[in-house]
Amino acid sequence: MRKYIEGGELAERNISDIFWKCIKLMVEGKESEAIEVARSTGAILGNVAVEYASAPKRTYLVGMSANRLAYLSAKLFFTASMKDAFSNFVRRGNGFPSIVAGMDRLIKERPEVVEWLREEMEEDPNPVLAILSKINNEEVEEKFKMELMEIAKEEIDDMQYMALEALRNIAKKDEEVQKVFIALIDDWDERVRLLSAEAMQGVKNRLLAEQAKKALKEETNKYIIYLLQKIIEYNEEKE
Repeated sequence: MRKYIEGGELAERNISDIFWKCIKLMVEGKESEAIEVARSTGAILGNVAVEYASAPKRTYLVGMSANRLAYLSAKLFFTASMKDAFSNFVRRGNGFPSIVAGMDRLIKERPEVVEWLREEMEEDPNPVLAILSKINNEEVEEKFKMELMEIAKEEIDDMQYMALEALRNIAKKDEEVQKVFIALIDDWDERVRLLSAEAMQGVKNRLLAEQAKKALKEETNKYIIYLLQKIIEYNEEKE
């Protein structure tokens, strides 16, 4: 049994049972009842949701996939305006595949959830980057473009990688984003060079071609060399 405070009184409840009750109500279409139960329990439901949604073998309790459980959990917290539970869900989920899948579905159905993700990103960018880098949603990535570009240019390691992966989806038709990849195509970090060279495939850009030629002189990774050569050849083709 876990303890939590409700209405100033110390009460004991099995939070897992409450969580599953909420999910059952969501499945049955009794959303308002689920919201009432969830709100009376609090932010800890976000922790419980991740605990089950990130352990697919445990979702047999309600006979559903981990992806659907993650979606229903995120939808519940968002619809109930439970920002703390939503925050716990996103942060503890930290890019786990089922959490990403659930969030991806919710974003498509409820685009306004992006504003909650923006607030999360200001507090703790990593979990949101983990989601943005794995979904394929150009509209969402456009909304985060400025933040992603800043991270791609100023951060290193995982944060930079995730920002670049998220930006790849809009790089083909966005010259501002292209400039970020072009500047990084000869970066000291091999993975950054790889992500940049991959993202710039099929892009016609004079500056890109020039930078690729310079990078080619110093590149040692055979696959990146191949990608750079493809960039140069593509830019030399006549329209």
